[in-house]
This record gives sequence, C-alpha cells and structure tokens, in this order.
Amino acid sequence: LRAGYQRIDVVFDRYRDEAIKGATRTRRSKSARPIRRPIESRDVPLPINWNNFISLAENKADLANFLSEHLSSQAPHDKEIVVAGGFTDESEVSSSNKFTDLEMLRSSHEEADTRLVLHAVHSQYKTVVVASRDIDVLLLLLSHFPVARCEQLWMMSGTSKKRRYIPIGDVFHTLPIGSSTALLQFHAL
Repeated sequence: LRAGYQRIDVVFDRYRDEAIKGATRTRRSKSARPIRRPIESRDVPLPINWNNFISLAENKADLANFLSEHLSSQAPHDKEIVVAGGFTDESEVSSSNKFTDLEMLRSSHEEADTRLVLHAVHSQYKTVVVASRDIDVLLLLLSHFPVARCEQLWMMSGTSKKRRYIPIGDVFHTLPIGSSTALLQFHAL
C-alpha cells in the first residue's frame, strides 16, 4: 500500500441552499460569527478566525472553486491529479493528464462521500485507497464493492499518527451473502 501512487483524486462537497444539508449547516453556524471573504486569488490572506470563515457555505464554495482551479495544474510531472465537485459547473471534472477519460466521473452529487465512491469504483488502477474517517464512506464502499473495477480496494482511516487500512474486499467477503445490498438502507434508519 505505501509503495506510491500514480493518481490522486480530490473531491469537494457542493453547497446548495435548497438542500437538507443547507439547513443543517445554517443551524451549526449559529454559534459562529460568519465573515464573508471571497477567495479570488492566492493573494487573499487566510482568515484569523477559521471557524467564522468556514461557517459560511459561500466561503467554502469559493475555496473549493479556487483549489479546484489550481490543483490539477500543480501536479508533479510523474503524478496525475483529478479534481471534481468544486468547480462552478458542478459536474465538471479536471485532470492534470489531458488524455484521461473523465466522462464516467461527471456527476451532480452534492456529497463528496458519494463522489469518492464514484471515483473509486471507476478507477482503472489495480489498487485504490480511499482516505476518509467517515463510516458513511465505509458503508458506501462496501455496498458498491461488487461493481468496483480495481482488484484491491482499501479505506485509509485514523489520524496521521495512527493510520488504519481497512481491506474493503476482505470485509465484504465476511458479510452474509446478499447483505451488502441492504447496508445503506439499514444505516439510513
């Protein structure tokens, strides 16, 4: 697993006011004093109070857009960076390798969690590692494992000091037959 990588996919959430999560974000930001600071270039200084800055969906969307525009152009010459979700056009996907077919990765997913899974299952690489500490991602990976193109699918979780690699295929094969199709429904309940 630690031998290196050829490609990094970076995905972002979308921030829609009319979505259910929009109301949740508004409720969570009540304790913060939001500060609007458009991110238009690298010259915009980082805010002193990060929580007040990040409590506004508009700031997060601007930051995601700025990072999306710049990440793929900053890829090392021997690596590929694929970016999705943060562009103004929500279905736009960009790669530092102009020859990569990105059509299967175009989506309008609001959640980065589901974009992560989309990128993982459509990867042409033998080994895919998804970095997340979210149980939702684990369940999504298990549910979609049967359609994954890769030979080995891993989830890296934990902290930088104590990482844990979960072999999705091994976990999937220990589940009772047919139960993976019901994982998401039971989790939702």
